[in-house]
Amino acid sequence: MMEDNENRENENREDEELDIELTLQHLLAYSSDPDLKKRVVEKISKNTNLPPEKIEESLQVLLKILMNMSRSN
Repeated sequence: MMEDNENRENENREDEELDIELTLQHLLAYSSDPDLKKRVVEKISKNTNLPPEKIEESLQVLLKILMNMSRSN
């Protein structure tokens, strides 16, 4: 029974697509607001046990990737 639920969840995730434009808009908005950026980085850092520097680096890489994907569409 538990395996059935896990399989369904995995199937649902496979059907999901990332809305590049929407995600990019959110990341750009967060990046332009220093207070919001600090809160987001701290929260992700706390939830993942990664240092804030790594979170900021990862978000910058994600932003660049999404910008490139957005341009290619």
